[in-house]
Parts: sequence; C-alpha cells; structure tokens
Amino acid sequence: KARSTVIFRTEYSVLNIAHLADWDPKIEVNPEALHAAGLVVKQRDGVKILGTGDAPKGLRFRDVVFSAPARAKLEAAGAVFED
Repeated sequence: KARSTVIFRTEYSVLNIAHLADWDPKIEVNPEALHAAGLVVKQRDGVKILGTGDAPKGLRFRDVVFSAPARAKLEAAGAVFED
C-alpha cells in the first residue's frame, strides 16, 4: 500500500514581483502583511515570490522565500532581506 508523501512537501503561497508594484516601501513585506493586503489568501507553509514583473525599489522582506530571478531583481532594486 502506497503512503501519501504530501506531509513532507512544503507548499507556498506564490506571488509575482509584479503584485508588489504599488507596495508602500515603509511597510515590511512579510506573510502577515501580504495576507492583510489581500495578496495572499492562504498562508500555507510560507510565501514564495517569483520573478515575473519589475521589482519596486527599496522594499524590506522578512520570512519570505524567493526564486533566484526574483531575488536577483529585488537585490538590484535595493531590497533589504531580514531574517
């Protein structure tokens, strides 16, 4: 009998950089703030940001995971990544 491996997989709520175009740089980007803004419906195991779109300047991130292209675009736009 095959066992389900779903419990071992991390499921992220996914968001593109383009969705952050109007984000206020004074507000830290974290799972709770994204949920409050209506950009993330289910929190799941975390939030992952993908690289589609242009990175807004000067955003601060905490407790968010990034694809490699997203992180590169955000670093080039001066983003701050906090643990």
